[in-house]
Amino acid sequence: KGAWSLYFNNAVVQGIGKSNGSKGYTADIGYLGITSKAIRATLSGVDYIPGETYQYSFSATSSIDKNITVKVVGEDQVEDVFANYNISLQAGSTYHFFNNVKIDKNYDGRLDLIIVMGGRIGGEYMAPDVSLSIDVADVSFVGKVDKSIKVPESPTEKPTSTEKPTSAATTGASEQPTAPGAT
Repeated sequence: KGAWSLYFNNAVVQGIGKSNGSKGYTADIGYLGITSKAIRATLSGVDYIPGETYQYSFSATSSIDKNITVKVVGEDQVEDVFANYNISLQAGSTYHFFNNVKIDKNYDGRLDLIIVMGGRIGGEYMAPDVSLSIDVADVSFVGKVDKSIKVPESPTEKPTSTEKPTSAATTGASEQPTAPGAT
């Protein structure tokens, strides 16, 4: 539902972006800036049912090694945080993200998916004049969940699988980069 919107704080960031509807976006950023919130993409008004668990997934490819923050938030982006993950993209590799997200049974406001891509995230150092091209595709937020992924008790915990992995490609782990061209 809807389309991704891209925000660039033009006082500190230079960039252009293109939404691919609700399925993703591309962004070419010529100047990252130093603040993490200077660049973000938002898919606003996602459909959900209170109390249900959803599987959130997408693939992302970056031109540089870059940390990004992935959030699922309500209208009050401080109080209504249902997921908050920092992930590390590797230059030229496709990263396949998926995690289960439980929406509080008492929540009934707007729900947004947000990806923050600005300067320094997760303790990384980024010179402000670094450029970045990023492609986020195949975004999905569906009620059919992978039961092998344990939903974190708090939005800042890392998810864990309850099954013993046989290989990185089959675990469903949320932080497994894949070599270019691999699936």
